[in-house]
Amino acid sequence: VSTQSTGNWNWETAPFKLTPEYVDLMDGLHSSVFQYFKALVIRGFLETRKYSDRIVMLVEIAMQTGPPLPCLMGGERALADLKSRFHMDLTEDEFITHVDSLIFRSYDNWRTKRYDQYQYLTNYILP
Repeated sequence: VSTQSTGNWNWETAPFKLTPEYVDLMDGLHSSVFQYFKALVIRGFLETRKYSDRIVMLVEIAMQTGPPLPCLMGGERALADLKSRFHMDLTEDEFITHVDSLIFRSYDNWRTKRYDQYQYLTNYILP
């Protein structure tokens, strides 16, 4: 919901984790499988965007009635951040370009690699 990470450490700035190993499993960046993956991600984002009002409303209810969640600790700021992530100001084509850039920024992100290293060295958690 927000950009807050566990323990208030915001190491990972990639939109999501997309390692070279994941892409290798899809036969590489230029494969039809990866292109299908991209199409599904874009479609998922577009579908989520259609229901942005409902999603925001559910989060507002959770903020008012549920136990305090770390991702909602920012209050109105967290809610504004969530709303902005739907990019309702963009046309559908602009939004698709934006989602494609999220995929590109996620692939082999150096901060994700450093965070995975940190997790391994401190907690023996393999990426």
